[in-house]
Amino acid sequence: MKQQSVSRPWRLAPSIAAFAAALASGGLLTVVDQAVVSLTNLIWIRQIGRTLPLESLGDYYCLMAFVLLALNVEAQLLTAPYAVRSHQKKAGTELDGYTGAVFFHEFVVLSITCALFFGGAIVAALNGWSSLPALAALCIAAPCYLMRMFVRFVCFSREQHLSAVALDVAVAVVQLGGLYVLCSTAQLELYQTFAVLGLSSGVMTLVWLRWTPVRWTFRRETWQAWKENWSFGRWALLSFAVVGVLSHVFPWLVALMADRSQAGFLGACTTISGVATMFVIGLANGLTPAAARTYAENGKRALLGVLGRNAAVMGVAVGGFLIVAVVAGDWILARLVYDGRFTGQGTTLAWLAAAVLATAASVIFGNGLWAIERPKLNLSADIVALVATVSLALWWIPSGGAVGAASAICIGNSAGALVRGLVFLAAIRAIVDDGQIDASGPPESSAC
Repeated sequence: MKQQSVSRPWRLAPSIAAFAAALASGGLLTVVDQAVVSLTNLIWIRQIGRTLPLESLGDYYCLMAFVLLALNVEAQLLTAPYAVRSHQKKAGTELDGYTGAVFFHEFVVLSITCALFFGGAIVAALNGWSSLPALAALCIAAPCYLMRMFVRFVCFSREQHLSAVALDVAVAVVQLGGLYVLCSTAQLELYQTFAVLGLSSGVMTLVWLRWTPVRWTFRRETWQAWKENWSFGRWALLSFAVVGVLSHVFPWLVALMADRSQAGFLGACTTISGVATMFVIGLANGLTPAAARTYAENGKRALLGVLGRNAAVMGVAVGGFLIVAVVAGDWILARLVYDGRFTGQGTTLAWLAAAVLATAASVIFGNGLWAIERPKLNLSADIVALVATVSLALWWIPSGGAVGAASAICIGNSAGALVRGLVFLAAIRAIVDDGQIDASGPPESSAC
């Protein structure tokens, strides 16, 4: 059978039509929701960065790195498979039972996470770590935060976008309200920030569980659902283990190879670059289920159209932010958001903004591979990114600190995005009839 051309969707120019198509059908709500989360985090970190010493800011990012690591493991094992597989289930009893099974899996993962956090707290106490109160508070806050993030991803997968927005707006109000109370009484300490984070997430998640429109039932097929998700999630988890873990240990690398204040600089700049990441994650939250559904219902050409339109939106948004970071990075850090202690870190922000642009490309290609159920093909790109990032980080961090770390992240992300794009295009060209692989094309394992 003659192969269809796949080049046309990728020549889509960023246009009003592309923006409208990518943001329609709930896409706009996913961006709005991520904007709420990212801006809440920006205000949160801005106040912490202005109030606490740089060393405490570095400790905050080092501790939160563990929470984000747990969040990403949860995403690879549970929410990513659910986003893809839930659209293959029949609405009603089958889908509700599958959702209930995934909720049960989440409770198991949270139990393991709690045990690990408490074990880490015990080890830290035995070694006399100075930030022990903050770690103790995090042991309580982390499960609440992780459960909140899990249920919002369930909302996105089931296309209950308004429910996710309502949850995150409520959390933002409680979280920032608690921060205001602490700052107005001059009582802000690192451990208190984690207490407020856990309280806001935990209370609002309980409210969501009571009033959510998402339905689920606990049935006997829990183990079968786990095996089904594991067949997909193991490759997503392996890809994350290869390169994703590295991004969460970077604050520790900088703190150990440079100093804690440099870790604070890196974390503060990462938060600012999160304004661009907001668009990427916001669109990705809607893209993952949309791409899976589009491919299942309409085939590869429709899938390429969805990916192309989302790529246009991400490219314009993140590219614009990169220009601003290059031109006015120092002013943003030292005047607009933080204070004079951050003068000279504009270069760090520019490198991280460029890294977000590379990440956006990886998100597009990675979601394409997930949609055609080839998640393990991501592995080759992740290995390339890992080797490049680690090599450059070990070379540049001792002398460059936060700037060295940011540049290593950017170049590593760019190398991974390039390889991921080539792998995806090879895989999609091998599909000559929806879901069928051309015998002359490369086998799935060749990219591993």
